Amino acid sequence: VWRKPITPTTAKELRKMMIQTVADGTARKGFRGRERDKILRLLEVGGKTGSLTGKNPRGKHEWFIGYAQSPNRRVAIGMVIVSETKWKVRPSELAKEIFHYYFSPRLVMEANAQPPLYGP
Repeated sequence: VWRKPITPTTAKELRKMMIQTVADGTARKGFRGRERDKILRLLEVGGKTGSLTGKNPRGKHEWFIGYAQSPNRRVAIGMVIVSETKWKVRPSELAKEIFHYYFSPRLVMEANAQPPLYGP
């Protein structure tokens, strides 16, 4: 490790805030029903949302950056969706679907059966 960008204490606080954002903050609508989903309810999920109106490209820019982890796997994602008139899907909704797919039992079994792409 070359440098630590933040202290472990700051990382722990940031993680708590990101979990809260998904549980009952600005990403809660996108993750609606997560507690009843047989895959997603087992994960720790955290994220941060944001939006602004821009001119290049023109439209509403909405974003989500976040992570999901189980005891054996973890993934981090980031996305921006630009909608010129009316949005079709919120980034947090798309993130929920990506996490669901990534942690689906079939995909996990396939990933475990394949040798890693890099390293031992």
